[in-house]
Amino acid sequence: MFGSDAFNPNHAAKIQLRAAGQSGGGIDEHGKTTRMVNLPVEYSGKPVTPFGDLALMKRFVDRTGIREHLVTLDLPRGRFQLRRRPVHVIEGFWMGIWTGASHYIDCDLLRQDGTLAAIFGYMRQPSQSNYSEFFGRFSLARNPAVFTALQRWFFEQINIGAVTVDFDSTAVIRKGSRRGSAKG
Repeated sequence: MFGSDAFNPNHAAKIQLRAAGQSGGGIDEHGKTTRMVNLPVEYSGKPVTPFGDLALMKRFVDRTGIREHLVTLDLPRGRFQLRRRPVHVIEGFWMGIWTGASHYIDCDLLRQDGTLAAIFGYMRQPSQSNYSEFFGRFSLARNPAVFTALQRWFFEQINIGAVTVDFDSTAVIRKGSRRGSAKG
């Protein structure tokens, strides 16, 4: 008795559009009738990636010259270097962070993306074990030597002038007594 479209919420919109001499449409999340637009769909033989916006980050890396500066730092060397240069591991890790990775294993998703690797000029992205081994070779002495120099160099490149640093002085009460900053 009823067609399969009778219980479809878009069915009423189709009837209304047909009555108005229009075709293709539906009801959006606000209950408004929408009209379909015929967009051309074409095949492209060009490589694509869901992380294409990282091409902007690649441009940023190139313009700042950070690759060249990383080579001058005392970065850890080790077995991982047989396959990946330290700069490659760092850039791969940055790409992971820029795409939302919160663990080394999350960066492995990017290993499957050959287009992204090509944007940055690599055959393949580093693996979880490359990251673990590389960052595991940092020591208490190497951390400030590398990262202080890197941070100083980076802020010299962007030349932001004077900076005001506002430290939060919120008092945290633990175990019933106040510790940390004085009230006022």
